[in-house]
Amino acid sequence: MADRGDGPELVGAVRRMALREAAAHVAAAVETIGARVRRVPCPQCGADTAPGGTAARSPVLDQPLWGGEATRRSGVLVSVLACELVTARSLLPAFRHAPATGSCFQTRAVTAAEQLREYGPSLDFAEWVHLVDAIEERGFVHDAAGVVAVLPTSSRPNPWAAGRDDGAVQESSFLFPHAVPGSMPMQVCYRDVLNIRVKRWMERSGDAST
Repeated sequence: MADRGDGPELVGAVRRMALREAAAHVAAAVETIGARVRRVPCPQCGADTAPGGTAARSPVLDQPLWGGEATRRSGVLVSVLACELVTARSLLPAFRHAPATGSCFQTRAVTAAEQLREYGPSLDFAEWVHLVDAIEERGFVHDAAGVVAVLPTSSRPNPWAAGRDDGAVQESSFLFPHAVPGSMPMQVCYRDVLNIRVKRWMERSGDAST
């Protein structure tokens, strides 16, 4: 696979991914219709879904996120890595687009993990970003091949899935709930773009309300 390097193309991909997450952050709330979680093994840390495994201790991912018993029969199905922690706001695009997409989604981290499994640990960081960016670019349309829509938001490590009890913050990246060597400059770029866009939206919302 050709290495596209860390030049303007990579910066452009990182900016696009950050802007997608910003759009999810500032999206208006919608009526939730229930969400179920399907945990996927992580190729990086080995967290899996087996009984007694590292993911089994999570107080969040062992339950439907919303909707109680009715959620078990219907609602949105979201695939997440067994070691990642997702927020309610990151799921808003799923609720907004569920009627048009068959209600099946997966997190960005799951998408990144799929690419890591396919191309192996030698996958270059820049190419990894481009692969995930291209998949997210498809939007929320399922095609005949059954492509699952991607929730374009970053996540953080689940401290319980990692076998921790102190809730300490663990390093992660915008791709994955784990640190990615050599990604810090792009991590800073991502965070800056995300924060600036959200801040501008908050400022405009404040002006509109006065």
